[in-house]
This record gives sequence, structure tokens and C-alpha cells, in this order.
Amino acid sequence: MLREGIIAFKAGKTISILVALIMITQTGLAIAQAWIPDPQPDYQLEVMPTVQHCSLASYPTSALDALDKNGNGYFTGKFTTARDPLKWYLNCLSFKVFGTPKLIPIFFNVGLIPLFYLLAKELTKDKMVTLIALLAFVANPLYTQWIASGTYDQTWSFFLILSAYLILKSKSYLSIPSFMLSITAKTLGFLYLPSFVYMVWVHTKDRLITIGLVLVCLVPFVVIASDPSSSFIFGGELGFHPENFHSAFVDNFGMLAYELPFLMIFGYLSWKYPPKKPNPARKLCAVWIVNAWFITTIIYLFSNQFQFVYRFVPLAVFMSIFIAITINDLARYYIEQKLEKPTV
Repeated sequence: MLREGIIAFKAGKTISILVALIMITQTGLAIAQAWIPDPQPDYQLEVMPTVQHCSLASYPTSALDALDKNGNGYFTGKFTTARDPLKWYLNCLSFKVFGTPKLIPIFFNVGLIPLFYLLAKELTKDKMVTLIALLAFVANPLYTQWIASGTYDQTWSFFLILSAYLILKSKSYLSIPSFMLSITAKTLGFLYLPSFVYMVWVHTKDRLITIGLVLVCLVPFVVIASDPSSSFIFGGELGFHPENFHSAFVDNFGMLAYELPFLMIFGYLSWKYPPKKPNPARKLCAVWIVNAWFITTIIYLFSNQFQFVYRFVPLAVFMSIFIAITINDLARYYIEQKLEKPTV
């Protein structure tokens, strides 16, 4: 018994060291790129003009860009009130303090790694499964492609995932402000409301909190959406766009070409080979994955906006946890099948 305890302690310590090394390495690599301009055109067309013009004492604005007759982007010289004020305020603060608009947003980007670890550990209740999930997460280009970005930073994803973690820790009263902060960093966070409400409903068992949350979130949304100027808030005009039907249901297969095989394979394995008591967290992961998938459909059918790959980081989070849970459940299924075989 003592020997098993020592082995378990050493294994746990090794896992902790590996997790720390992953976090330190990814953080160091991202921060090293903080003063290197992002390769995306929006960095020069929107981010730099904005931070060079910004003031910490006023509500954030963002630069307006446009396309010329050849399809090339250019800065119009004009600014508009920011619809995602937290994102632009952090870019501005970073530029004023550190001389780069990227450093502070990068802290939120890399902050997703320890936050992911805490979330995965809370869902799986197993350090080894959490390590597998973390390895899957930092290997997923849906996340790593944006870890050093100040243009497509993941501040909104950080607060969205933080809200999910706080629900699991029975701190729903803190999860709601975190969810709202996600929306102020990017209004896209609002489209994860179904997953957020599902988590509150399942993990708090307090129906009043859920109903109150829906009212708090939906009433302002309906009021704003009914205003013709709502394009300022949502980045485009709301309405029904059947002409985008093809993009609404097909574009994901192109944007998620790398992830789709993994989703299909592990989804099939999870369904086909469940242990006697599957990890209940896989259902929660599936809800977030489906929600993330259909955001593209919602954007194309009900606005004149486009969907982009950098908006799928929450998908990478719950996809990675789902993969780790499935691997663990497969191992448990194999052991159960082996034990059930009659010995000769």
C-alpha cells in the first residue's frame, strides 16, 4: 500500500512538472513575439492606427479600413466607436505601457493554458487525462495559431472559458460577469449563451439563476437588435440571408479540415465503445462542440458577416477535453471487456 502511494505520488509529481514545462515553454515563445508585427493585414490596417490614435481616458475607438477597386485593404483615416471595447482598451494599454499592442493580449492568450488545465482537471478528475487533454490543446492549430496574436487575440475566449470554470466551481455569481466580459471583448461570445445556460442549468440546479441569466442577456440583445444602428454592436446588419445557405452549412468543412477527422473518429469511438460508466463530462463537451459548430450557420444566415478560423478557440478547448476523455473511456472499456472474459 505504501509502495503504491509512493508510485502515485511520483507519477503525480511528474505530471505536474510536464504541465509546468508546457506552460513555461508556450508562454516564453508567445511573449518573445510580442514586439514582432502580426502577419495579418488587419494588424497594419486596424490595430496600429487604432493604438497610435487611442486614449486611455476615453471610450475605445477602432480604425476603419476598406477595400480599393483591386481588392486591397487600406486604412480610411477614420475611426469608429469600438463595439468590443475591452479588446481595444487592452491593445491601447499595452501599446502605451510596453510600446506594442500585443503584450497584454498575449497574457490572456497564454493564460488560456493554465485555465484550460484547471477546467480539464475539474471535468475529468484525473491528472493523467488532464495532461492528455492539455497536450491535445497545445497541439491544436485552432489555438496555437493565435497564441502570439494581438490582432486576433483570445481575451474573449479567456473570459468565456473562465465563466465555464467558475460554474463548475459552484460560483455562478462570478461566472455571469465573466461571461459579460467575454462579450465586451468580442460580441461573438454572446453566441455561446446556449452552452453557458446549459452549464448553469446542469451544474447549479438553480433554475432561478438560469432564468435570470437568460433575461439579463436576452433583453438587451433584443432591444439592441431592434435598433437599425445595431450594426455598430454586431459588426454587421442582422436579418435573414438565405443567399448564404451554402456558406452557412459548408464553410466549416474547409475551416475545420484539420479538426474534423479527429471529431469524427473520437466521436465514433465514444459512441461505439463506452465503458459501463462513461465520464459524464463528455456530454458537456459535446454541447460546447455543437454550439461552436453552428455559430457559423447562425452568422451566415442571420447577418451579413463572415466566419473566421480564429473564432474557434472554444471549440479547441472542449474538443481537446473530449478527446482525452474518450481515450480514457476506451482504456476503461478494454479493461472491463478483458475482466469479463471467462478464464479457461
